[in-house]
Amino acid sequence: MEDLKTIMQKIAELSDIEVAIEEKQQGESVKLEISGKDSALLIGKKGKTLEAVQWLLSAMVLRREGGPTGKRVYFDVEGYRKRHEDRLVQLANKVIDKVKRTGKEFELSPMSPRDRRVIHITVEPHAEMTSFSRGEKDERRVIVTLKENNTEEDGK
Repeated sequence: MEDLKTIMQKIAELSDIEVAIEEKQQGESVKLEISGKDSALLIGKKGKTLEAVQWLLSAMVLRREGGPTGKRVYFDVEGYRKRHEDRLVQLANKVIDKVKRTGKEFELSPMSPRDRRVIHITVEPHAEMTSFSRGEKDERRVIVTLKENNTEEDGK
């Protein structure tokens, strides 16, 4: 089977998107970094296209390898993932400050599992704070609260 860079080049070509693709091996993982004038088209609204392409590439690796192997595919466009994560950390810190100031829990908007994880990791070092997820599927969201106020924790 072709390598992921070649597959991604074909996807871009068939989509009439002009990009440069850099492939990096990181142990068992492969990272594809995309850049170029049309690269924003591969991010999509709120990163949905980026997530879909990563899912597709990961599924191809699973199929090629015959099942789970520990190999992971990371796909990023113009550093979008890092910028997005930085914004999530800033948001989490603002929420932490607000909860400390008001003593009231704060419920964030629904988020992807990856985004919720960033929020939980940011809250974790604050000994007096806790976070948990509530909701189902696309409506799952993070709640940040003081540990003393926590009455519900159905898992992160």
